[in-house]
Amino acid sequence: MALTRSEYEQYLKECRDTYATEQALRREGREEVAENLILQTDFSDEKIANIANVSLEFVQRTRKKSQK
Repeated sequence: MALTRSEYEQYLKECRDTYATEQALRREGREEVAENLILQTDFSDEKIANIANVSLEFVQRTRKKSQK
């Protein structure tokens, strides 16, 4: 049985929503790793960014916040 156009569009929306959620969770996971490395190691900002796969700018902002 073929999908109607409406069903197909709903299916695509659900796929996009699922993908967006997965990407957000991955990003949050990487950010959490970076935050933990900042707090628990003496690694450089560059090394933390590389390990956690986040931007150097994110690490620098997060480090500044944690020092307040």
